[in-house]
Amino acid sequence: MTDTSPTCHLQSPADAPILAESSPHMLDFGTFADRFATSPARRHLLRALADRLGRLRDHGVEPLFLLVGGGFVRAQHEPADLDALVGYRLGASGVMTDSMVALLRERGSGLDLRFVAADGRPELLVRMACFFHTLYQSRDKGYSQPSFLVTIGMPT
Repeated sequence: MTDTSPTCHLQSPADAPILAESSPHMLDFGTFADRFATSPARRHLLRALADRLGRLRDHGVEPLFLLVGGGFVRAQHEPADLDALVGYRLGASGVMTDSMVALLRERGSGLDLRFVAADGRPELLVRMACFFHTLYQSRDKGYSQPSFLVTIGMPT
């Protein structure tokens, strides 16, 4: 029998490690927020992130997922910022405007966000995701830590 559920494309290939148990761990935005909103500083960063995602949508940039790593995802650590790669697609017009570019380049609010078009060249998306996943896992004191793939506008 063939699995026709919306998540069947996320299953591990034959003879691969168990995908569900490996980093990056996949969860939706609500679950991610519930899991990591454990202090006023974390809640502030999550509110800043939600605001930024809303402003992106208002300008025709649809966030699809976040790859989050760094200190924010270490439970015993009080983070100074939230590090994430944001995969997005353009809205109905499909045209990148100057205001969209300015919003993607915006810095501040404790958010260290990088952006990659998820509806463009697939090899660029894969390369960026691999680069940031590796960076997030290895950058703090030489030990490995998990990262999280947070779904926003895509099925889980």
